[in-house]
Amino acid sequence: MAIQNNTPTENESSFRDIKRNSSNQIVSYTLDEDSLQSYGRHKVPAVTSAYDKVVYNRTLPRLSGELEVPLPDIPLTIVQQNYIEEANLYEEGVSITADGEIAGFQDVYSGRYELTPNAASYRGAESPGYYDNTHFSGINYHNGDVRGATDNFILFPGFKEVLWDSTVYGPPLENGGYRVTKELIESGASLNLRAVIGFSIQKGTSNVNAEVRIIRKRIPNDPENVIVGPNGGTYTSPKWPNIQIVKDIPNEDLVEHDLYEIQTLVNSRNDGVHIMGDKCIFEVTAIPPDVATIDWPDPPIGSEPGNTGASDVAEDAATTTAS
Repeated sequence: MAIQNNTPTENESSFRDIKRNSSNQIVSYTLDEDSLQSYGRHKVPAVTSAYDKVVYNRTLPRLSGELEVPLPDIPLTIVQQNYIEEANLYEEGVSITADGEIAGFQDVYSGRYELTPNAASYRGAESPGYYDNTHFSGINYHNGDVRGATDNFILFPGFKEVLWDSTVYGPPLENGGYRVTKELIESGASLNLRAVIGFSIQKGTSNVNAEVRIIRKRIPNDPENVIVGPNGGTYTSPKWPNIQIVKDIPNEDLVEHDLYEIQTLVNSRNDGVHIMGDKCIFEVTAIPPDVATIDWPDPPIGSEPGNTGASDVAEDAATTTAS
């Protein structure tokens, strides 16, 4: 039964006549700008339907694997190959070649160096509870006990250079140091030096100081030869800290024949205090002109530094055996 619309007589003038097309469909036309009539409103009541999830899933059919069609194994065929000029590829706005080098810059100056049991600093003794490939560090005091405990490797107090013996790639080192050449300077490249030294700090529950620095050797001797350092701290035994040190050297600061070394220092000759060779690395990166330097991440943390320690000569004498 159709619903009858009872429109009050006084409102009849505000409604327009219904117009239909040839298919008996109601057609709406735009009102005239000066028309006193307006569009009507029809409110539809809201309806909410609630379903029980379990009943819903049980009642309605679910998708099955019957309509799943596996993708066919279609062999790929090369239709066309076009040559790509590597010089037209750019990294950070600088053109690069196929091997990743900057176009026009041949990098024969970068290097990576490591420590092995073949190094002169090798202790010849296994790290207590760990592995072979451990090395002597410089010690901040010296006496006959130090010479005996280090097999006459440490003959003076203070920092001692790390004698990197394995060249992964790059120019050879000189007694563990990186030499600046005329060709490097003329290339316009700057240097980024980075070293990570892993220490073993095992001396009862004592505080042991461990430090790393970068030193520049220039002939005649330059009083400002220490360019970075020391970097480290005092660690409460037992600890195994990894100490990283990084330095950028602009091309204008490079001087031919300068030698850059990584040096270390501890304040104990105890057998458990030494360098762990498998946790050490020295990287020299030549940075071409107009290229940003490297932002190295922090190495894995082995321990947190505490207060600066002093020499433990007396305690070493009571706790150390010669290797």
